[in-house]
Amino acid sequence: MPAMVCSLCGRQRELQASHLMPKFVGKWLKKTSATGSMIQAKEPRIRVQDFPTMPLLCRECETRFSKLETYFADEFFLPFHEKGVRSFEYDERLKSFVVSLSWRTLKLGFDDLQKEEPQLAKHAEKAENLWRSFLLGTIDRVDPYENHMLFLDYVKDGGEISPNFQWYTLRAVDATLAGNDKRLFAYTKLPWMIFATSIWPTSLDGWHDTLVSDKGKISPPQEIEDGTIGRFLVDRSLIALGNSPRSEWSRTRLLRALTRDPERFLESASFETMIAERDRVRRSKMKDMPKSVKGLVEEIIINAVDEPGRSRAENRLARLQSRRLADLISNLSRGDVLALDKAILSAIREAKASDNDAQRTIKSGIIWVTFMVNPHSSIQQQRSGLEQEIARLKAERGVVKIPLVVFSMRPHRDGVSFETGFWID
Repeated sequence: MPAMVCSLCGRQRELQASHLMPKFVGKWLKKTSATGSMIQAKEPRIRVQDFPTMPLLCRECETRFSKLETYFADEFFLPFHEKGVRSFEYDERLKSFVVSLSWRTLKLGFDDLQKEEPQLAKHAEKAENLWRSFLLGTIDRVDPYENHMLFLDYVKDGGEISPNFQWYTLRAVDATLAGNDKRLFAYTKLPWMIFATSIWPTSLDGWHDTLVSDKGKISPPQEIEDGTIGRFLVDRSLIALGNSPRSEWSRTRLLRALTRDPERFLESASFETMIAERDRVRRSKMKDMPKSVKGLVEEIIINAVDEPGRSRAENRLARLQSRRLADLISNLSRGDVLALDKAILSAIREAKASDNDAQRTIKSGIIWVTFMVNPHSSIQQQRSGLEQEIARLKAERGVVKIPLVVFSMRPHRDGVSFETGFWID
């Protein structure tokens, strides 16, 4: 490669094919992906083997950045994702790492900024000069600019956000110069993490417990009191992954992964993200359903505990199947939902009045549900009753492929316990 000017040190040297995102992110995504390929924010349908590169740094400056990336990967990224660590002590290297991300993001977006928002370009140019001096070690502070690190999490109640939002926040990578005519900051997103460095103004108001200093401790809970940031993230998710929930292409891709290598899929981070996203969407759809139906789904189906005698993959497959049943109930028509509510309440009333077993069944075009109340049964008797009811329903439906689910409720002195059985062809 011919010699060019290094964007960081300014020397005329042979430039490396510098990665715009840290290499450890690509390795982790490949490792945890259900399919073994990565999805980039800007090209969601293209199978890629690594993040794009550009001739940006000489070998010496690339090594400088690599040391910071190794520090962050070993002390933050991998412990967060692989060990569940959520509280971190840090030193000045964390600030240097964040500045290195923001500097690359600024270099990536500066030309477009100059064309589209020329009045902001002078602020970006001033920031770039100072950040570059800091990264080279000629100054030891980046004041007055602020660096922030925000940990993300599953969205439990997302209102009207797009179904692909959670895929964006927890799996995608992204980088851009963000803002409007009143502010500008460098925004870089890794899986589960956001990094922001102020440009203009030089502080990010409303960001709480996210500031990265020379040393300290950082951990959730954190908060951003800024109504525009939420909208910005939603918009970035739409730009990055399209308007459909992971798109039909992506859903097909995951199903193929499950069929080809179920163990790998069930152990992947993609599985956890998919489960969380389905839970969020379903919870939003069921917010106006009767209390008895919501309780059946959220407290009984979703909260089922893992069976100790099964493998981790088997328990995760059971979780996936339970979500399918929960989704089917959430998709019932208004009439079928009211019928199920009535069946649940009438079975409970009958069992209470007679002090004996009672049950009701509703049959829709997408799922059959039996609700049983067994006040004097043992757990073993409940499970036997479930098996018998599943067998009865299978015989009654014949060759029609409709999922079946049976609930057995047992009131006792200490409260209420449930056993659940289902059949999915």
